[in-house]
Amino acid sequence: MNLKRIKQSVFVLAGMLLAGAAAAQTKVEAEAPISISGVALEYRLRENGNDQYNKLLEALADKNLNFKLVIFPLTRAVRNLMDSEDCIFPSSLNSIQTHFSEQTKGREFIASNPIDYISMRVFTRQGEKTIASFNELNDKRVAIWLGFDRNIYLQGVNAVVDEVASEEVRVNMLTKKRVDAIVGFTPDVFLAAQKLGVPIPEYNKKLSVFEGEGASVVCHKNAKNLQFIEQLNVQLELLRESGELGKILGPYATLVH
Repeated sequence: MNLKRIKQSVFVLAGMLLAGAAAAQTKVEAEAPISISGVALEYRLRENGNDQYNKLLEALADKNLNFKLVIFPLTRAVRNLMDSEDCIFPSSLNSIQTHFSEQTKGREFIASNPIDYISMRVFTRQGEKTIASFNELNDKRVAIWLGFDRNIYLQGVNAVVDEVASEEVRVNMLTKKRVDAIVGFTPDVFLAAQKLGVPIPEYNKKLSVFEGEGASVVCHKNAKNLQFIEQLNVQLELLRESGELGKILGPYATLVH
């Protein structure tokens, strides 16, 4: 074999090795799981928890959906989404772009089909007058969700406001008459009252934030995440049709059909 042919063989071999390495790298990247920043919810999604959304995500993982979940408090979960994570759950396009407009500015997101309806309500004790508008909170003491933007919803309202991270603590404050009303989510408030063994707080249907909006997996818009969302939607629909989704989420959840 002459020197020219040897050089050609070396170049061919090197090319094959580089192509093989590139293919291996592509395969690794293709198999990398979707990273989901989970929002910690006391009765629905917790680290090492056995709650509704924990069980749902376990069921989806059993369907060979390739993702990894790490759970954080809301603000940290959103920060991680902006910095490095592919997706966030539970959320919605509207809620993340409304409450975190500065962080999400200039970014494009996609969302899975909604799973169950979420709405933020103003709750009062059973048998007491319900609140039909935020202005009715004037001169009242109110416990709100930590992360609730009072500049959007309570602007001009003269109320004494306590920011409380725990749904259970807010329900307990309401039950013990430490506050006149609480701002919280359905079905989370119902689940907290059930755990505490106290009467279920009431709300006025006229006042709601995010009514008719469902909890979704929200992701940065790119090809990899679009493929994941498509696969996720297929599995969610199968769980819905089989009735398993309703069993997982329990009687207080209102499924999106």
